[in-house]
Amino acid sequence: MKKNFFGKKTVVLLVFAIFFAISCGGKHPAVKNFEKEMSILQSGDIEKMPNVKSNEEFKKLNEDTFETLKNAYKKVTYKVNKVETDKNTAKINVTMKSPDLSNLVQDALQKIMSTSPSEMAGKSQEELNKMGEKIMVDLIKEKLSGSNTKYREKTFDVIYKKQGSEWTIDPTANSEFFDMTTFGMLSGK
Repeated sequence: MKKNFFGKKTVVLLVFAIFFAISCGGKHPAVKNFEKEMSILQSGDIEKMPNVKSNEEFKKLNEDTFETLKNAYKKVTYKVNKVETDKNTAKINVTMKSPDLSNLVQDALQKIMSTSPSEMAGKSQEELNKMGEKIMVDLIKEKLSGSNTKYREKTFDVIYKKQGSEWTIDPTANSEFFDMTTFGMLSGK
């Protein structure tokens, strides 16, 4: 009698384990894309991100600026909370934490304005641009160093749309995601 009961119990546990493995292993393709892109960001290999190599703004960045941004991306963390999907849309609810560089532009402008006119006199536009970029890089490094790093944390939805057989991030519906992945630099919040 015990042998037969043990056999049924084992079968039930195996069926339960298989069901659990199937339900956990079957991530939606949009979630897989999101996690892949976040993994690339967190690794600092932002050149591998879609559209980065072709983005003219990234091409203009000097090596020091690019390396500084890579280090900022390594500090981003996230957690997928839930996913809601329909035929052509996936809403991925995430909690994301990223460095807070929201006042960077204002801080850089203050530093630039406090630069003496004699330091800027006779400089070409290119030289002035390089001075401004160096100020920005130095401020980012300062804000990301050790105990100085401040973070922002938000919970929001990332929207993916199905285009053909591919799931891609919807560039028009993800302002909070873009704000978090640009560290608030563009929003000023």
